[in-house]
Amino acid sequence: MSKRLPVVLSLAALGLTAAVLPGSAAVVERADQARAECTADTPAVKTLQDTVKAVTTVATDPTKLQSALGDVFNAVTGVQEAGCLPELPASAPVPPAPPAPPAPKAVDACLKPTVDLLSAVLGGVSATLAVPPDAAATTAAVTRLARAITAINAAKCLPVELPVPGVGVPPLPPAPPLPPAPLP
Repeated sequence: MSKRLPVVLSLAALGLTAAVLPGSAAVVERADQARAECTADTPAVKTLQDTVKAVTTVATDPTKLQSALGDVFNAVTGVQEAGCLPELPASAPVPPAPPAPPAPKAVDACLKPTVDLLSAVLGGVSATLAVPPDAAATTAAVTRLARAITAINAAKCLPVELPVPGVGVPPLPPAPPLPPAPLP
């Protein structure tokens, strides 16, 4: 009886491993399937393209740029919800069960560009909130956004390339000088 117990426990462990691993593979397959369903005609992708184009047209007006960047942020989260870009991890990832995956998936390659895109958008909103508006900061924000979109395009994270904002946009005019302080 004592010789059978380790054998039974080993077989039970193998059975549990076989039951758990196909379930985790199904999650990966569902994520890949969601990305495969993402096309140029997906409404979320079209919305993201339109909002990025709007950034180029309003780059010279900090007030309009702030609103346009907010629209880009909402569009990026919409594309994430549609499964076209990876969701940001909420906590430390659970270590994968052995064996480790042999190669990174496309979702892994798009995580850093997605984080950079969201960071550039939020940095741009921050730059537009300065009083008086800082032309150099808003120009730098649009440049960071352009770099992030270029990375998204290069990694082929979306089924279409996003337009890169800031190409052919004239520089912002200098901020008006502050009025002199009143005399006592």
